[in-house]
Amino acid sequence: MTTSDLDPAVPRSADPAVDADEARRARNRRIEAVARWALPLVVVILTVWGWHLFSNSTQTRGLIFPEPARVWGRFLA
Repeated sequence: MTTSDLDPAVPRSADPAVDADEARRARNRRIEAVARWALPLVVVILTVWGWHLFSNSTQTRGLIFPEPARVWGRFLA
């Protein structure tokens, strides 16, 4: 322990010295952590949106290819 560790006037860096490779690995871990839950969520949202657009744009009967809102309402009933 040095005297600069005890002196509050001497600012200590928030992070210790990090090399570029370690910073890259940390950034990749953060990206993978977010992608692990964000990508499936985006896929589900886009799938339901596409289902909604398809069911409203075609002349299919509701029993053959119902709208997602109707399916969800029936599920909750």
